Amino acid sequence: MSTASSVGVPELSHRERTVIIVGLMTGLLLAALDQTIVSTALPTIVGEFGGIDRCLNYRRFHANRVIRNTRQRLEGSIRALDKTFADPRTPPEVQALKGRAYANNFVVWGIEALHQFDTATGLEFLADAVRYLPELLAGTPNELTTFLMYEVIFDETSDHAKTYRDIVAQLPAEYASVQAQAEWGIGRAWLIKAYRALIWGSRTEGGACLREAVAAGATIDDQYLRDVVYQLGGYEIERGTEASYDAARRLDEEFKLAMPAAKLPSLASAMRLARAFEYYSAGQNEAVPSEILRAFRMDPRTMLNRGALSILVRSAVQTRLGVR
Repeated sequence: MSTASSVGVPELSHRERTVIIVGLMTGLLLAALDQTIVSTALPTIVGEFGGIDRCLNYRRFHANRVIRNTRQRLEGSIRALDKTFADPRTPPEVQALKGRAYANNFVVWGIEALHQFDTATGLEFLADAVRYLPELLAGTPNELTTFLMYEVIFDETSDHAKTYRDIVAQLPAEYASVQAQAEWGIGRAWLIKAYRALIWGSRTEGGACLREAVAAGATIDDQYLRDVVYQLGGYEIERGTEASYDAARRLDEEFKLAMPAAKLPSLASAMRLARAFEYYSAGQNEAVPSEILRAFRMDPRTMLNRGALSILVRSAVQTRLGVR
């Protein structure tokens, strides 16, 4: 007697077994097709959204989207953090970030509450953020200003300058440093919109954002250039090396048009230098000199970069000695 019969379970007929097997195989086939389609289309999807984070969080970037129940959402995040930091298995290096982790969540939901003119809730959350991380209000620009700047351009179809001013107008005197840096934040937000459009979207839109940035008194500094080079690196991963250098040249050209008096380094050259440093860090010494020499040809001013000169000499010597 079969095992199925001995426990009172009826045996499946040949037809029933066939139906089950076909169903399982169909599910596996559909899963494989789904993976194939998504994998093939992902570069295009990312290009349209301007970054994988935006692709996966499309609802957050939906035009004019309002996120309700900010307190409830924050409480959910805080419960997760409480469990994480109460767990003895949490590594010390993560425990060291406890204050920042809590502060970041309070800031995000505090700004969202202020965006919806829920002033009391927004100020409560920001006060908790500063309690966890007092240095949020230190420096120029301070971290709270930088947070606010990025938050107001999540929805790129909105008037970020108006949103920024509406939020800052709700802040009391203890946030005077954030109020004082408001125009800087608005101008920098235009610059960020500009590089997003020039890399991932429309050159016309990017040029318009640059002109708005200039009108707002925005200036390009080293931190901004590092951010742009980082974005170009992400673009290269999705679209290829040639496309990334084309984007860098677009940025160089538009920056010169919008800011003719500014002596800005070539972004294409900066990309070459960044790659040279990556090669050097990875021990690929033989690839370093060619990248640095290309950077020098693109922008002779990079010859004044002592770090680049240092790894050029070191990589040449180490290659000669066979050292990695």
